[in-house]
Amino acid sequence: MSFRKILVGIFMAGIICCGIGAGVTFQEYSSFKYMGEKRIGSNKIAEKTLTENLYTDKTKKLNTSFIAYNNENENIELKTSKSVPKDKIQIKVRYDADNVKDIHIDKNLYNDDEYIGDDIYIDDDYDENSMDNVALENMTQTDESESEQKNPTSQEFFISAVGRMSDIEYVLSYKDEILKNIKERKIYNYVYPQIISVEITVNPENKNLMKI
Repeated sequence: MSFRKILVGIFMAGIICCGIGAGVTFQEYSSFKYMGEKRIGSNKIAEKTLTENLYTDKTKKLNTSFIAYNNENENIELKTSKSVPKDKIQIKVRYDADNVKDIHIDKNLYNDDEYIGDDIYIDDDYDENSMDNVALENMTQTDESESEQKNPTSQEFFISAVGRMSDIEYVLSYKDEILKNIKERKIYNYVYPQIISVEITVNPENKNLMKI
């Protein structure tokens, strides 16, 4: 998904109820038209540049990839500059300031495409015996895991936007416009852009490591 959407399905029940109050009769619903996507927000574009460590060890550098969630442009632009230190990477994000509170970046390390980490995910139906087995298995794999963490083969940066509101809050914030569209017998897929574009800048020596 390129940017956040408030799907038409969310509104269908509400349209019928709200439409009555908006002056629309049941007989008039047959004349409604789907108008496609409609952007909401004031398009106040802000920019944030973050400098991250480009993980390297003494023997090799890592292939580096990127994922940008809710990126309207979808593409990530790669640039090089000698002003960027060899062990650093600059990530410039342009975003809709009305829809985004902050930009967050995570980095995962991988060994032969397998995530290196100590996270254990537990669902609501686990039992203590199974968790004891997991703990025992983790103890036996500690040495192997530590070895992999010292020798990753690739890394991936995750770029995401911290939204200002939830989908429901957007519905309530733009209810006047939505009701106006209902009166006009128009139904839209309302979208609210978050990340507009992402630009990656690295030292020229590291360009071939970037997988974009």
